[in-house]
Amino acid sequence: MGNTLNIRKLNECIFSEETMDGKPRVSLDKGRNTFHKGFYDNSLCRFYLRHIFNSNNLKTITIILQNPSYANETGLDSTLYNIKKLLVASYKDVYSSFDVLNVFPIRTSDSGELRILLNDHAKFDKYQSQNSKIIQQHIEKAEYILLAWGSEHHQYAKRNIFPLLRNKKLFIFSDLNKDNSPPHFSSRVYNSKKNKVLREIKIEETTMSLKIVS
Repeated sequence: MGNTLNIRKLNECIFSEETMDGKPRVSLDKGRNTFHKGFYDNSLCRFYLRHIFNSNNLKTITIILQNPSYANETGLDSTLYNIKKLLVASYKDVYSSFDVLNVFPIRTSDSGELRILLNDHAKFDKYQSQNSKIIQQHIEKAEYILLAWGSEHHQYAKRNIFPLLRNKKLFIFSDLNKDNSPPHFSSRVYNSKKNKVLREIKIEETTMSLKIVS
């Protein structure tokens, strides 16, 4: 790996040029907007994704998740498909697209692997720095933000993401977790919720905790 950060924008995604296997970037898509085992993209990091799900030119909601899985500019993984299902089912007259940011840009669906990779500071610090810049740039422009990073790295997100969220309209899915973190959109979590709704929240400045507004 050289010292120069090299990223490129592909349609509505921003990926790292570096790949998981050291080979040139490959994207295989055998199904549109759904996750398939044959759907694969070997980019090491994804910094940003935008998905437009209707042509009504309505609002865009920005979602902040823990880290990317295998979605790219042509297909959604199961987490992003759950987000799309909710927005299409209940908010199609409000939103027509969503932007996806992540607390960490490393692409893996294995939380244990993510923990290992995060400890490889020599390899990932520069990508985390770039990710932070992109998060800040997009949050500055965003009006509606859905927090959905889950429990595991909530304290890191509080330190690094909360200061950027002032004066933004914030939401979570369904309800807060017991540790006051925002629920993730994994299929396990999504399917377990009876009330599949977005709820407005705010950040309590004195305690840096989340509170449901409506």
